[in-house]
Amino acid sequence: MTTTSSITRHDFLRYLGGGAAALLAGQPAAAASPPASSDFEPDLALELTAARHSIALRPGAETRTWSYRARVLKGDPTSMQELPGSYLGPVLRVRRGQRVRIDLLNQLDQPSIVHWHGLHVPETMDGHPRFVVPPSGRYRYEFEVRNRAGTYWYHPHPHGHTGEQVYFGLAGLLLVTDEEEQALALPRGEYDLPIVIQDRSFDGDNQFRYLPGTGPAAARGDRSGEAPAMGGAMMSGGGMMGGRMMSGGMGSMMARMAGFLGDTIL
Repeated sequence: MTTTSSITRHDFLRYLGGGAAALLAGQPAAAASPPASSDFEPDLALELTAARHSIALRPGAETRTWSYRARVLKGDPTSMQELPGSYLGPVLRVRRGQRVRIDLLNQLDQPSIVHWHGLHVPETMDGHPRFVVPPSGRYRYEFEVRNRAGTYWYHPHPHGHTGEQVYFGLAGLLLVTDEEEQALALPRGEYDLPIVIQDRSFDGDNQFRYLPGTGPAAARGDRSGEAPAMGGAMMSGGGMMGGRMMSGGMGSMMARMAGFLGDTIL
């Protein structure tokens, strides 16, 4: 038997208006963090912090980034692999069937949340924008790893800031293993090398170029890291559909719509 419920047009608009008001106010429409489960006993517990960092990516001034740092609170220390000399977050290694707890600490100057790209997790653990946490806030994730072995990744997912936060460094690999994979004759240890290839564009001071007023530099009130003006990102070849698309930054309207190609491979 199927049952249905109905609401009036007035009620629908009222609910819609309430949700829109919450978004416009910069607040999530639901509670920021679900309560921790009293009966959840993790096999692996991590603390993941999103914060401002700087790193020497090229000769000269260090590049200001937003980066993830992690530490293992419980479980196998090799579950977290730092990447010296990289702005990317640590590689997280988990097993199918493992119960995982991750505490996100947001030390950015804007709201953020983490999405586990490709993982099958409960809706409240998926990093939906409505669960965004403010600066100095935290969010607790608790889930069982149900995916088959594979290469997944994690990244921020706040409304209106996802691209910006990823561009300035907030991303990392999440590798899942299982018994099926372990039974295969695959390269292991030092021969198992995950690789991430990204392109970025730099200004004259070694800072990432993106949209004006974005990134770590914006919070400091300076203008480093801004994209070039309208003419700075040029069309090439036969236009957007022929040959290369965009290069040099996100300053032009076309670059904002179509994306860009950085001038440096990292």
